Amino acid sequence: MGTADGVLGVARGLEGADNFNWTYKIDLSVPGGTLTLNFNDWMWMWMIDERHILNFALMKKVGVNIGKEVIFFKKYASFYEKFG
Repeated sequence: MGTADGVLGVARGLEGADNFNWTYKIDLSVPGGTLTLNFNDWMWMWMIDERHILNFALMKKVGVNIGKEVIFFKKYASFYEKFG
């Protein structure tokens, strides 16, 4: 379980052998106001390697898929590798 800015209530997480799944409800700022969405957020750690993670999330409103989010994370070995 966890919390973050914008998350309504508590996020619930499940860990698998090669993934982690968060489900939560969040308020997102949109032009003209706020939109409350249900997120089904998957982090797959096996897809790439020990330095690269792919995060995939589905967004729903009243049970209807309204969007997908894909984020790629890279862990740098050093400051020099990133900025040098």
